[in-house]
Amino acid sequence: MAITDTQAANLFTSQINPNDFYKDRILREDRSARNQWFNSDRFDADDKKYFNEGPKSQRLNRQNSFVKMIDDFALRNTPRYNFNTKKYDGPMERPGGYTNEERYLSDYVIGLNEFRYNQNQKNNPMYGMSAKDKADLITSGESPTNWMGLTFQDDNKYNSDNVPSFGTALLDSGKELTRSALFDLGFMGDIASSIGGQLINPYDYEDERGNIYPRGFFDLMKHTNEIDTFHNEIGRQYTADEWEKLGFSEKKDIQDNFKKITGSNFAYDPSYSPILGSVMDGNLTNIASDIGNTYLQPSGDYEDLPFMESEFLGKIMGSDEPVTMDMLELAEVLGLVTTGGMGYGTRKGIKKAASTGILQNIKDKIPKIIKSHPYLASLLGLTGNLVTSEIIED
Repeated sequence: MAITDTQAANLFTSQINPNDFYKDRILREDRSARNQWFNSDRFDADDKKYFNEGPKSQRLNRQNSFVKMIDDFALRNTPRYNFNTKKYDGPMERPGGYTNEERYLSDYVIGLNEFRYNQNQKNNPMYGMSAKDKADLITSGESPTNWMGLTFQDDNKYNSDNVPSFGTALLDSGKELTRSALFDLGFMGDIASSIGGQLINPYDYEDERGNIYPRGFFDLMKHTNEIDTFHNEIGRQYTADEWEKLGFSEKKDIQDNFKKITGSNFAYDPSYSPILGSVMDGNLTNIASDIGNTYLQPSGDYEDLPFMESEFLGKIMGSDEPVTMDMLELAEVLGLVTTGGMGYGTRKGIKKAASTGILQNIKDKIPKIIKSHPYLASLLGLTGNLVTSEIIED
C-alpha cells in the first residue's frame, strides 16, 4: 500500500501506531532502488531523459507506469509453488502470458530486481564491512571454544594471576582428552554412516524445483567428472559461498549452461555435498558435542597459560615458527592420537576378518536385511559406522 506524506509525518505521534513505520520504510527503500535504476546505465540517453526530466508529476507517472508494467510482466512469468508435486510448476502468479514483443522486458525485470536487492542489502548491519571486520564482529561476542567448537565452564578463568591447582589442571586435561577422542569417533562414525548410506540408498535426489542430484558412488564420480569438465570449459569454478549469494535466475542460467556443455541429467550445485554435507550435524557428532559441553566440560580456558612450544608441530603445520600450546590444546592432540591408534587396530582386525570371507557374506546380505528390517537399519546407522566403512573399502 502507498503511504502518503501526511501519514509519514505523523508516524511518531499518538495518532498512528509506530509499528506502521516499517510499511513506510519498504516504500522508501523501493523508491530509492527505482531512482537508482532509472539513473543507471541500464537505460540509454533518450530513455534517461524521458524518465528523469520534466515536471515531477509527469516523471513519477512515467516511472510508476513503467515499473507497474515490469512487475506485472514478471508475475505473469513466475510460476506458483505446487504443494502436490512439490515443485514450482503451478499456474503463474498473474494470468495472461506474454507476447513476443514483450520479451525485451526480461532484461528490465532482472535489472530492477538487482537494484532492489542491493538497496535492501544496506539494511544489513554488516553492510560495507570487510570480510575481516565481519569475522571480528562475530567472534568478539562469542565465548572461546576448542577446535571442535566445544565450550568451557568459565571463559578466560585462568591466567598468570589465577593458576589452577594441580588436581584441577589434571582433571581438566583428562576431560579435554576424553571429549576430543569422543568427538573424533563420532565425526568419523557419521562419515562412515554417510558413506554407507550411498551404498544402501543409491537413488537420486530430486528437490522441489525438479533438479536432480546424484547419489551412489558411480553417479557421484560421474557427476564430479562432469563438474570438472564444466569448470575447465568456462575457465572458473564457484565455491559454495559464492553459489549461495547468486540469485535464482543466475543459478538457473549457470545450471542450464552446465547441462548444455556436459549433457548431464544432474543439476550443478557447488553446495551439494551428500557425504560430508551433513556430517557435522550427524547423530554421533551431536551426541559427542552434548556430552563434551556438559559432563566433560573443563572448568576454564587455559589459553592464557602456555604450557609448551613445539617446533615439530610447527613444521607439520607448514610454519618455521614453533607452535605454542596450552594444557588443553595438548590434551586435544593426545585425544586425536588415541582415536588414531584405535582406528588402526580396528582396521587391522577387520582386514584380517575380511580375508576369511566372513565380511563378504555379511556385505552381500546387507541390502536385503535393510529392506526387511528397518529397525535394524536404524541400529546400523548408529552403531555400525566404523565397521561399515571398512566393508565398503575392502
